[in-house]
Amino acid sequence: MRFNTLLVFALFLASSQARPDRSLKQAAIAPAPQAVRDLLQAPAPAPAPAATTYTLADVATRNSLTTGVWAAINGKVYDLTAWVPQHPGGADRILAIAGTDASDQFNAQHAGDPTPAYYLDTFYIGDLAQG
Repeated sequence: MRFNTLLVFALFLASSQARPDRSLKQAAIAPAPQAVRDLLQAPAPAPAPAATTYTLADVATRNSLTTGVWAAINGKVYDLTAWVPQHPGGADRILAIAGTDASDQFNAQHAGDPTPAYYLDTFYIGDLAQG
């Protein structure tokens, strides 16, 4: 919860509402930017279930909206079904990696950016079996 508060505050400070010529109190009175409003209205992620180990064959069976959209990324397995319609890059970007080890795609697209990793962790369902 503390991280969410800090994230909202950081987004607020980065927005055009917080400028050096305005006090923080004046900036707080101004309407929040759309990104902050969206973040505040987003439902809280469900707590992660106990860790389970899945094989890549298990992940491969979850490759559509009908069966579920799972992906393995960096040794962990995520159920991305609920994220498909919310992904900023479009649903097709997530559907393209459904049922696969998408580590290379995720790391190439989001390397060094903590925000996608934060959201990804909310969809964690288990670990990818080695071998």
